[in-house]
Amino acid sequence: MHADLKGSLRAIKNSWKSFENNGKPMDKKEVEYILKYGIEKGYKTTADFKDNEVDLVLSKYWWDNLAPSFQYYHLRKNEVEVTDEKSIVEMYNKKDLKLRAD
Repeated sequence: MHADLKGSLRAIKNSWKSFENNGKPMDKKEVEYILKYGIEKGYKTTADFKDNEVDLVLSKYWWDNLAPSFQYYHLRKNEVEVTDEKSIVEMYNKKDLKLRAD
């Protein structure tokens, strides 16, 4: 089942709760970012997104909005300094990423 982008954006107050990416729930700001991106691209529904397109768009969102707020990312028992966008996406996709503000 695929969601209508404009309808989901109009009802963002509740609709965001049903969105997932790679089996993980998305937060409201991520959903809003993806919906606006899709609408700008001329997409009508979530079915219009290509494989891994949501991952790429979210990696830009995370890099622009989250990375500046955190100096380090905590991976289970080890702290790893993140130096590029790719490492953030790889850690998130492995579900090892836990954000921690220093």
